[in-house]
Amino acid sequence: SIPSNAEVYFGKEKMGVTPFDGKFPIGKNKIKIKKDGFFSQNIDIEMNKNAIYVRNVVLKTSKIGELINEAKEQLRHGRLDEGIGTLVTALKYGGSSREKAEVYYLLGDTYLKQKKYEQAKPYFEKSRSHKNFKQSATLGLVKTYHGLKQTTLALKQIVEVLVNIDEKTRSSFRNEANAVFKLISPVKSVIYLYSDPPGATVFVNDKPISQATPLILSDLSLGNYRLQFEKGGYEVFKTKQNVRIGEFVTVKVKLKAKPN
Repeated sequence: SIPSNAEVYFGKEKMGVTPFDGKFPIGKNKIKIKKDGFFSQNIDIEMNKNAIYVRNVVLKTSKIGELINEAKEQLRHGRLDEGIGTLVTALKYGGSSREKAEVYYLLGDTYLKQKKYEQAKPYFEKSRSHKNFKQSATLGLVKTYHGLKQTTLALKQIVEVLVNIDEKTRSSFRNEANAVFKLISPVKSVIYLYSDPPGATVFVNDKPISQATPLILSDLSLGNYRLQFEKGGYEVFKTKQNVRIGEFVTVKVKLKAKPN
């Protein structure tokens, strides 16, 4: 494909990246070629026995997509002001909500690198309204609030980021988010408590918490905490959690229904 390093999908399965060499079942097949910044292409092919199929694919993009790719190259080479100019121009071409969210994120991230926090903030706020950039833009907003020395707002947003991390989240993003949390809260820790089903009352060291699950315990010191979950119709669940300095801990429990 032009450009190369595009992802090749057969159904929902990722087969590899271009230039790709592989085998497909005999008969009619549908292949999808995907690459960030370009339109996906669906290709219908019919594989015959012992046949070799060759296809060159030129990936296309919109005008705003072209400018996003151009700006990324400029930013990658450290030409930040030039990249900002290209991104601002890109917004004049409209584009999809995803494309505009990416432009907003790149602008916020570039201003953040320049320590222009007030200029970065509105772009991150706009970008995180799109689901594809919500986590990354919120983390950018955390760094922005930290740069503005607005620690309370930074902590609130980093907790939101960490709570929404799951098994699908990239490990690199998870590591970055944890590092940012430790930077913002080097001494105090946070515990996120979640129960299935929600709405359980939690006792911490035998003291009830007014808010039901899911809930966040913030501003904690290091040490061991006794946790007890109670909900009508379910068995009491008890556990212990050791908390270290500057740590974000997630405790998720599945409550067992009482026998009839």
